Amino acid sequence: MYYHLIPLPSVCPRHRLVYLSIFHSTFLMFGGILILFGRECLLEQLADEIDEGKAAMDITQVVLYGMGGMGKTQIALEYVYRHHKDYSSVFWINASSEQTTKTSFIQIMEQLIEYHATLFDEPDYKRIDSLLGMAGKLGSVGLFSTEKPEEEQHVIKAVKKWLTAKQNNKWLLVFDNLDDLESFDINDYIPSCDFGTIIITSRRRGSTQGRRGLEVHQMQNNEAEKLLLTSARLDLGRLIPEECKFEEAAAAAIVKILDTFPLL
Repeated sequence: MYYHLIPLPSVCPRHRLVYLSIFHSTFLMFGGILILFGRECLLEQLADEIDEGKAAMDITQVVLYGMGGMGKTQIALEYVYRHHKDYSSVFWINASSEQTTKTSFIQIMEQLIEYHATLFDEPDYKRIDSLLGMAGKLGSVGLFSTEKPEEEQHVIKAVKKWLTAKQNNKWLLVFDNLDDLESFDINDYIPSCDFGTIIITSRRRGSTQGRRGLEVHQMQNNEAEKLLLTSARLDLGRLIPEECKFEEAAAAAIVKILDTFPLL
């Protein structure tokens, strides 16, 4: 099995089996290459933390935390872009509330059903129901109900069970925007197993409890200025010295006003 589930985090209403989606101004694409300004060190640290966790033979959980607008989501997405081939499956979960988390798990099940249906000449939903632990909840055309709370919980439990299967141990979950630590417990949605990788993005330092944590700080002035000038598609090499100095000074002034926040 080899597929990836990469939606637009907090934007795309449905998860899809698609190529990497690119969003927000911090990401720039030139000839198919993503560039994330000023975050190479953090990306390397994130990769190192994940590798260390895998070596420990346990489920790996790393939290990217820091103020809003620092680019935590973008760092997680860039990691996925660079390392998705290391995983058999990648799932992006909108964890901004318990309901969005539940919705993400339901959408994961929908995609698992859709994927398994492609493995047969004619979709055998009875067999797929059994494979995915749906306990007869899957209809003859591959649909299921989540109108009742217990039906919702059954789907979530089935997804977690699928993630804990021993032969399915190279998945990556990204819980994006886990800022609400009071209304629900994210641990209820984390599989109980000794494998798999989880990245969490959060504004809350408390989300690192029992997990590896990386704080995402503001960009340096020169990094923010370079990002701004590149976003504006300004080729300083084609400008005369006076124009170049003017644009650089203008960028420096804007960066100062924005306090180097990359997503403002």
